[in-house]
Amino acid sequence: MEPIGRPGKPVRTDTLKKPELDFNKPTVFILGAGASFPYGLPLGSGLKKSMLLLENRHGTSSLQDFGVDIELTHKFFDTIKFSSFSTIDILLEKKTRFREIGAFCIALALLPLEVHDRLFPGHDWYPLFYDLLNLEGDNDLVSSISVVTLNYDRSLEHFLAKNIEYNCDDNLVKRSMQRLTGLSIVHAHGSLGPYPKIPYGSSRSPDSKQFLSAAKKAADKIKIVSDNLDESEDFMHAQQKIKEAENVVIIGFGYDPRTLELLFKDTDPSKKTVCGTACGLDESDREQVTEFFSGNIHFAPEDIIADKFVHLLVSGFDKERNTLKDS
Repeated sequence: MEPIGRPGKPVRTDTLKKPELDFNKPTVFILGAGASFPYGLPLGSGLKKSMLLLENRHGTSSLQDFGVDIELTHKFFDTIKFSSFSTIDILLEKKTRFREIGAFCIALALLPLEVHDRLFPGHDWYPLFYDLLNLEGDNDLVSSISVVTLNYDRSLEHFLAKNIEYNCDDNLVKRSMQRLTGLSIVHAHGSLGPYPKIPYGSSRSPDSKQFLSAAKKAADKIKIVSDNLDESEDFMHAQQKIKEAENVVIIGFGYDPRTLELLFKDTDPSKKTVCGTACGLDESDREQVTEFFSGNIHFAPEDIIADKFVHLLVSGFDKERNTLKDS
């Protein structure tokens, strides 16, 4: 992890006491690749491996029909194979000539991984988040909770909508669906398509021209870290949600320094209650992230992944009364 350029208070790297979050206050959940991983979507290194399979699956001739430069495509796949870049994001940041073909291949790799059956029956942290929203109860939290996701997939919005259909009392389905439309889910880097207009799991024939066309349209909406995100409406919306929030909950994010800087631009994180997962962070990483947040971040223990982390956070909140439970 590169140094993060924000001056901070003296660094604490121990695991801090679990914060008591009042979800009545503006709260934003920031989601990284680890948040979608339990549902069949890859982490950064996994995405690189998935993209290596594309050359054999599609061949360069089929890609050529969509305006792809064949010579450049060969060089791109060679670079994936033989370079030492750990993730596609880093590769595309350093090798800018591959920007367009890279976005296309990201969409080609991810669209087939949006699989409905990997979400249901409900498991891991999505059901916990659904319960927290309290869509079926008298006091829902849709107005105070928002989501900023750095992922392109639409697994969360699909789960929430279908979980109402499958598990909600019939007399509450219509009201719950209406409430769900008020939940703000911002894809800071773009998405694989607007949901539900582009259905989840609709790309089941990855060799068809229809699939390639859908991937090309999705690629046009994808942003990467090296893009000029200040001109992206989605990214500016994400920045605004973070700026307005009093609580920041970070799940499955590797705390990329540049992304942190951009997300919290013109925002003082020391004035917020911040907590996040810490899977894969070594001591040096934790020090840098803690310094960025001016010592004001509550890390979960490294072995606590998304579902246990969310369970710990919501266990101190009484959703029936929308208040913190008595100690």
